[in-house]
Amino acid sequence: MKSTLKQLSPHISIDKIQESDDAIYVYCHQKNSSTVCPKCNEKISSVHSIHSRKIQDLPVQGKTVFLMPEVRHFHCRKCNLIFTEELEYASKTAHKTKRLTEFILDHSCSISSLTSQSTLNKQGVIVKKSTICAYQKKRCS
Repeated sequence: MKSTLKQLSPHISIDKIQESDDAIYVYCHQKNSSTVCPKCNEKISSVHSIHSRKIQDLPVQGKTVFLMPEVRHFHCRKCNLIFTEELEYASKTAHKTKRLTEFILDHSCSISSLTSQSTLNKQGVIVKKSTICAYQKKRCS
């Protein structure tokens, strides 16, 4: 499990892993203690606040995997900007990792989205037909 997450990002530090009958929750955070301000390119280490996200990743042994990263908001004192650190494995508003999105798209390219939804759900991927269609529409445009 840990080696799979290291493939996702070498900057992940795992805090705790919890397992239930149908899901695995991986609590983690970014290793780096600072980042660069997107506005003025100043190196920032001043954390303004921290919040948790829930991001679905590739299933493991038929169980749904959720990454639960602590995401920091930084405060740049130079330009007075408060911004959220970026995760290299998911966009700012995504509920699924980039590699899970690619897995869904690869799986659904040759079958209907309804059939794809059914087989993916059996494998431990929680996805709706409308999400599959939206992913396909983005890829083709």
